[in-house]
Amino acid sequence: MRAKLASITILACVAVASATAHAQSLQPGQRPPTRMLAIGDSITRAFDATLPADNLSQSWSSGYRGFLERLLNLPNVKSHNQRISANFGDSGRRNIVVARNGARVRSLVDQARQARWRGITYATVLLGGNDVCRDSIEDIPTDEEFANDVIAGLLELFNALPKGATVQVVAIPDIKRLYDIGIDKTVLGIVDCEFLWRFTALGFP
Repeated sequence: MRAKLASITILACVAVASATAHAQSLQPGQRPPTRMLAIGDSITRAFDATLPADNLSQSWSSGYRGFLERLLNLPNVKSHNQRISANFGDSGRRNIVVARNGARVRSLVDQARQARWRGITYATVLLGGNDVCRDSIEDIPTDEEFANDVIAGLLELFNALPKGATVQVVAIPDIKRLYDIGIDKTVLGIVDCEFLWRFTALGFP
């Protein structure tokens, strides 16, 4: 178990970052990120980001920009998926989104389990926002409960991945700040999220 955990690169970040690494910067034994798994909740599915419901093309993780996105002038978020394609090419690429709207940290185990037998070499994890969005303080999980759910989910993910895979664990964003920025974007008439994020305190590149 320890040997397998050691073979998986774990990188904590707050936004799209290390996917910019070029192929020659892969660590010894690290696999190219050709098969990607996106674990998370409505943030990863970009729910209501621009259009009603899911906006998967604007996902920070698996987002893309094709003909329709250009035609409608939808935001280009320069997702992990896009940066991986830019640096490693599209050959053999496959993206699987298992993120579910409303998901909480306890669902990490079930989502991670879907990585089994799929040859995933790059996984992103962003969960936790829904755990603090409860009707009362009593419903919010304790630090211990939250930590145990995270540990159980990550262990399931590590066991489901082949040696040399990379896992990006992203910090829980400030939901209130995201909401405020969305309001500011509407007021200013700005639809380019990349431009807006660059000049805000979110820390996105």
